[in-house]
Amino acid sequence: MILAESKIRFAGDIDKAWAKMVDWEHMQDWDHFMERMEFEGPFAPGMVGTLTMKGGRKVLLKVTEMVAEGAERHYTDEFSFLGSRFIFHHFIADLKTGQENLEMRFAIEGQGLMISILRLQFARAFKKELPRLMAKFKEQFLAA
Repeated sequence: MILAESKIRFAGDIDKAWAKMVDWEHMQDWDHFMERMEFEGPFAPGMVGTLTMKGGRKVLLKVTEMVAEGAERHYTDEFSFLGSRFIFHHFIADLKTGQENLEMRFAIEGQGLMISILRLQFARAFKKELPRLMAKFKEQFLAA
């Protein structure tokens, strides 16, 4: 069940935007849901690391899918929490048209009992915060 989805457009080079999206050592600079992420090695499918969320809760985060080349790139990662799965889909595409040629889209999916019970609360929080997170990414990307 999709809890929230958001997209944003901006101008730039897809290689540089992708590098920022998958730079797990600095994601907390623009992703205000997390304090830190730790992986051993490069961000790649099958990698499992520790995500420390704001407030200090730690979960194991697994990268489940990645397409890292071409005009459309994406990765998916997920963690389990209280018997439910939170799945995060991250996309970026070079539309090759217009002044704002890059389109970044994030979707947050939830599965499990806790999601079924608290779906509206999670959806409301994610729908509010996801556009802010993406705007922060854009702001930092354009300033670099």
